[in-house]
Amino acid sequence: MDIVPPTPTTTEKKKKGGFFANIFGKKNSDNKKQNSFFDSILKKKPINKQGISSATSAGSSGGSSMSLDGMEIEESKVDNNTTKTASDNSEPKLTGTFNGTRLVLGYELGDTLGKGMSGKVKRGFAPTSGQFVALKIIDKDKTPARILALLDTEIRVMQKLSTHDSILKLLHYDAHVKYPCKRGGEKNTVCMALEIAENGELFDFMLSTGAFQEKLARSLFKQLADALAFCHANNVTHRDIKPENLLLDSRFQLKVADFGLAAMRDSADDLLKTECGTRSYMAPEVLARRKYDGKKSDCWSIGVVLFILLSGNPPFQIAKADQDWWFMQLLQGRPDRFWRSHKRYYPNFPQGPQKLITDMFQPDPKKRLSVEEVSQHPWLNSGLMSPNEIYADMSERKLKVDADKKIEKEKALAKKAAAGKNQTFDPFAHNPSRGHLPQPPSSVAVEVIRMPVPNSVPEHGLRGFTNFYVFTEKLPALTETVPIAILKALGSDLALQEKAGEYTWKVITKSEVQLMVSILFSPTDELFVIDVQRVFGDSFTFNMIYKGFKTTLLSEMFKDGVNDENDEINDNSNFGMKQLVPPTDEELDAEDITVSGNNDESFLGNEIDMM
Repeated sequence: MDIVPPTPTTTEKKKKGGFFANIFGKKNSDNKKQNSFFDSILKKKPINKQGISSATSAGSSGGSSMSLDGMEIEESKVDNNTTKTASDNSEPKLTGTFNGTRLVLGYELGDTLGKGMSGKVKRGFAPTSGQFVALKIIDKDKTPARILALLDTEIRVMQKLSTHDSILKLLHYDAHVKYPCKRGGEKNTVCMALEIAENGELFDFMLSTGAFQEKLARSLFKQLADALAFCHANNVTHRDIKPENLLLDSRFQLKVADFGLAAMRDSADDLLKTECGTRSYMAPEVLARRKYDGKKSDCWSIGVVLFILLSGNPPFQIAKADQDWWFMQLLQGRPDRFWRSHKRYYPNFPQGPQKLITDMFQPDPKKRLSVEEVSQHPWLNSGLMSPNEIYADMSERKLKVDADKKIEKEKALAKKAAAGKNQTFDPFAHNPSRGHLPQPPSSVAVEVIRMPVPNSVPEHGLRGFTNFYVFTEKLPALTETVPIAILKALGSDLALQEKAGEYTWKVITKSEVQLMVSILFSPTDELFVIDVQRVFGDSFTFNMIYKGFKTTLLSEMFKDGVNDENDEINDNSNFGMKQLVPPTDEELDAEDITVSGNNDESFLGNEIDMM
């Protein structure tokens, strides 16, 4: 058992050299600032000069794919003034195993909320206060040196921005935690106790409930814009804004999270140079590897988020002229063509925000709006929903998803009842013996080999909506069918499939998505649950993979005709499922003639007049 002493008080940390210098090291003799993580944590870890492609902060829920080309540690220009620690309470920050209960930073460890490339996020519970938190556990032995170094900036940024209601709060942290493993032993970790977002990622919610109506999208986007404007006012740029990093608390209020790629600058005029973030949300100047204004690139990213909120699909795949037709229209000064083409797929896209989005998608960052200007835009400040209205709307959406899950579960229970009527069977036996089959003579001993029971569904329920019930009389058959369904669903996109446990498969695709597929068991219902979780990669791609795998698995399991004709799969929305095809030049030319013939020189301008 290891007991980690309580974190030093704020007074104890106020020493010369700054916050991290006091924790991890001091200035050297010739007054050159040492990097705290490299001096104390990472001495044995070489810096990868070629850059890395990894998840944003290790262990962040779900993870993400990102580019970190040529990251330079000194890019986070911070001063050496004393920084306040994360808020402390009177509870001792104990870590270890006590009477069978594992504690980290004084919190009892609960279920896993998410996994990343180098760590995980666990639910934590404070016994004395009854508070729940999200414990972000980063395994220092598995995390690339550059990612660990970024934690220096991440912790500073979260402390600096902790007063804003729409920014996830850092409650406690410890850079040297001996994490108690479930099966014994310890891991060297960095641990951060964060405000918990009970309703998970905004993107997961949208994937299952569909694009938002205008008033709801505007209300949530207003919270995002205000939070980013607050960051920029404090000379902080996020650099990885995307729906996966936007969380929802228990009241469905938005929380901006994951500041692992954030940059702090001494001056608002300082330019950045690192290509980092998630490519489909990155501004063209970042992708072009030019020095850029991080505040303007953040504005581009939230523009992409707003478009997705309203339509259910991204505005383009990547902001590169030679790779994306949609972006080319913006680059050529033809937003009218951009909008006309998109409205073939989204005829009900609201007119009000189109001019705002166009101004956020200015390829020239000097002409692009600032986030502060976006936050003050008339469209964004008219007809906002109250917190209670947001809660009511989002709760209703969640109830619809829960209702679909309930129907799915009831169908599985009905199959179980029909199959088990007047018959006995054991789904965990390698060769289940049904009551109607010939039985061996009583004098013959029969050895029944039983498979291990899969892990139970967590007490708090499953995270997200990418899971479904399955009834089968034979667990061995289900175990054999899962990898077959993965192979058939992914086809040539499958790069790796391997067992990660008795009933868990790790899957990596050529499209750079990693997911984990697990078989769980619900003892109460005696049903199996297939849980599919994204580790990292594009969420749109993951959504299509999940739906394709679910369809394939159920088809394989019931291809003998046992499945009911009415057992259609409840895909709650076609969010992110549309394959956009650019119009041909002939189609565009014909539309241009039509618009000109109606004296509408600018299709977009005509719509703006209607605002």
